[in-house]
Amino acid sequence: MRGIGVADVYVNEDVVVDDVWSLHNHPDPDRRAASRSCFCGVVDYVRELGSSGVSMAAGGLHDEACRRRSVEELRWRVDYALTSDVRVSIEPYNDGDVGRPAVIEDLLEAVPGLELTLDHSHFTRVGVPLADVESLLQRTRHLH
Repeated sequence: MRGIGVADVYVNEDVVVDDVWSLHNHPDPDRRAASRSCFCGVVDYVRELGSSGVSMAAGGLHDEACRRRSVEELRWRVDYALTSDVRVSIEPYNDGDVGRPAVIEDLLEAVPGLELTLDHSHFTRVGVPLADVESLLQRTRHLH
């Protein structure tokens, strides 16, 4: 391939639906199923582009039920994408419960194969020490 290749494709599910951020951990199983279907198309698109991976939001983890759904859905996405040699990463933001490095590390441990798309400015601009963010580098697939 000549020229510039596509390093990463970002899936933007960050829309508010029934006061829930991200459809992949929505309480409604039909919405999660639709989100999975969309993700399958994204993986096909990423593979056709010749990119190595797809990034997405972690989704809110504000309660245990939401966290369980996120873990389940992210595991499914990682497993599905790997069948096409596509890697999956989440991009954590500094908003609320997902914006703490310890929470992100716990999520990464719960989802084998899940990686990070990391923009350290999401954290440092709200006072998270750079040293805390650096602990995430070992699981970072894409940095910007």
